[in-house]
Amino acid sequence: MCLIGKKTLSLQVFLVFPYTLQIMFFALQVDYKRIVAVVSVILLCVMAMMAAVFAGTTYPNKWQQLSTEELNKKGRSFINNGQSDSALICFSIAAGRLGNARDNERKACISATFWLGHLYQVHYYNYQKAADCLLIAQQAATELGDSTLMAYIYHELGCLYLQYESSHEGDDMSLTLGNFKKAYWCKAQNDTVRDLFMFNLVTTGLQFGQVKQVLEETHDYCGQHHQPNYVTHLCHAAWCVEQQDYHSAIQSVDSSLVLIKDRSGEFYARLEIVERYLKCILLNKVHKPQEALDELEQYMQLCREYGLKEGYPDYYSMLSKFYLEQGNLVKANECKVKYYEAVDSLTGLTQLFYLTKAPLVFDLQKANEEVYVQKMKRERMTQIMWIVALAALIFLALMVMLYHRNKQLAESYRLLYEQNLEHLAHLEESRKMVQELLQPLPQTQEPEQETEQSGVEDKVAPNYDIDEQLLQDIYQRVKTVMENSPEIYDESFSMSKLNTMVGSNVRYISSAISRFANCDFKALLNQYRIQEACRRMNDVEHYGRYTIEAIAKSVGVTSRTSFIQNFKKQTGLTPSAYFKFARKKAEEN
Repeated sequence: MCLIGKKTLSLQVFLVFPYTLQIMFFALQVDYKRIVAVVSVILLCVMAMMAAVFAGTTYPNKWQQLSTEELNKKGRSFINNGQSDSALICFSIAAGRLGNARDNERKACISATFWLGHLYQVHYYNYQKAADCLLIAQQAATELGDSTLMAYIYHELGCLYLQYESSHEGDDMSLTLGNFKKAYWCKAQNDTVRDLFMFNLVTTGLQFGQVKQVLEETHDYCGQHHQPNYVTHLCHAAWCVEQQDYHSAIQSVDSSLVLIKDRSGEFYARLEIVERYLKCILLNKVHKPQEALDELEQYMQLCREYGLKEGYPDYYSMLSKFYLEQGNLVKANECKVKYYEAVDSLTGLTQLFYLTKAPLVFDLQKANEEVYVQKMKRERMTQIMWIVALAALIFLALMVMLYHRNKQLAESYRLLYEQNLEHLAHLEESRKMVQELLQPLPQTQEPEQETEQSGVEDKVAPNYDIDEQLLQDIYQRVKTVMENSPEIYDESFSMSKLNTMVGSNVRYISSAISRFANCDFKALLNQYRIQEACRRMNDVEHYGRYTIEAIAKSVGVTSRTSFIQNFKKQTGLTPSAYFKFARKKAEEN
């Protein structure tokens, strides 16, 4: 296994550089003082990260000097203390010696390879690496002819294949049961271990309907154990299931649970979890859904208590089947989604191993300090100085570029704002002139209003066959309404209301707007609403404390996104930038 070193950590530091650039360019639209603050913070972060990189560089040479047996002992101790990363280092060093190991050391190297596969499976959920390690250990143990080692390896392979085969559709559990059988017939010397092997074999056969394939092993086991224990009760349950006597099978599982609950520890808690899930399956067989659901909840409670995330998919899968049988498709689909999320979560944990730094224990750090502190000190300091100097030059250049860019943007925004003010003033002057000069228009005779259909009133195609003078008169009335009526700033204002106020019909109004405004009703309405929003933003005395959303709602626009898009399209500025210039101008005056 390749441990974390200078090159790896330096690469991780430079991986954040693109994100740094994004932060800097985001700062384009803020004040120069903020840019300076951002640059200063980033410089400090870079220096701190580089210091952490070189301070954390470690080399496990002292561990290389330990014997394989000592490494295995240390690794198992780390596992018991929950330090899986440190255990992974120990087993990786020991397993790496397998190819060149002497005969008296080969067994310890095989054991280390087995434990390495166990770590990848149980702690990192990296099933591919676990399979690679276990298959290498299996081949080496077969060549060595050590039945005890082979029993452990076959059992671990069975657990690994169980994860694979149980997550795929179908009832083919041949790889899982095959390896569990091999582990059982290897005749492990430890009775507790043999009980575990038999337990997993029987529960897998019961859970996946493969009881016939485990009958031979159940008879052999019960023939050697005349005193009942939790495994013999499960064997009896398997015989009852074979005879389809599910009630007796449930009683046997209950008897096994009683014996397991009398013992404490995480090991027996795991056994209880498996048996409760098995009992849930049997209760479904005898059509007792509520009792099955209660057992399933106890199963999940134990999984949460002991942090067994690998049990979550089975829980949601069983719960989904329960709701499906009850006809509750909504709950069934929700549980199915949670099932896939639980599976994805376990898969995602595989990648977590590659993204986290393996924390080395205190004695490893102490050994590294003794060997490398003096040798690496000058090199580290030199590299730190070069990297910090380079980072400072890059950020200094970026700061200058951002400063000039920010000035250009501010000037262009100011010009846009001034142009918009002139445009609004021109529109107001034109409106007043039109009101003074325009005489009341004669009511031109129009055809009777056509029947309008709700929801398509602003989508009527323009008809240019209508009299030009009539359309011009209608458009003048539309403009008069738009420029003088506050009702257009009501959220509910529509073509129907405009039709009533103008005194025409939808078809003529749509044709007039399309002919003289070159747009549809909604676009024309948005233009007048945006113009009014600009006037209100410029009136800082009355609207200075309003938010952008409040301004938008005051002119009849309820969608914030639509308001920002239309505002930017019409003025060239975002509402927030426009409001900022308006407030600044009000302060200057």
